[in-house]
Amino acid sequence: WDEQCFTPLEGVANNYCIFPVLGNHEQNSPFYFEYFNLPGKERYYTVDAGSAHFVFLDSCVDAEEMDAQIEWLRKALAADKHIWKMAVFHHPPFSSGSGGLNEKVASRFLPLCFECGVEFVFNGHDHQYVRLKPIHNGKGGVINMFVAGGGGAPLYGVKPRDYTQVHEQKYHILALDI
Repeated sequence: WDEQCFTPLEGVANNYCIFPVLGNHEQNSPFYFEYFNLPGKERYYTVDAGSAHFVFLDSCVDAEEMDAQIEWLRKALAADKHIWKMAVFHHPPFSSGSGGLNEKVASRFLPLCFECGVEFVFNGHDHQYVRLKPIHNGKGGVINMFVAGGGGAPLYGVKPRDYTQVHEQKYHILALDI
């Protein structure tokens, strides 16, 4: 936690709000829940920032828990009136790492993001920076996806794919101005 989370964020964490999502490295660690005081169930929750509505999801769950989370998400997004809707979860549906397609995430989270008007998706998991080409659903919906996984752990190599627009093997943070 210190070496790969708090030390790399030193000087940054004091000036910005940080809203994490559970990933495979946390393995449901009690430290995640102890170190972060998050709204809602803490495993998945929403945060509003100006004209943006963020939904933070747990992509590490089994199919049954994911279905319950999707029902919660559908209700949370349907009632929201913000201009921008953004989703954040650990596993990217499409990867420039060795994984390629994550079928579970792509088949469950992406259709719901399109249905509910999510325009931006932010992921981690792959220790690299990737911006995918915009994903279109054929009905006017567009999702812009980013993988920002270069925050402190050893970096992964990148594998250019047809769906990637930018991919870099470097440490970074992703900051949004809203």
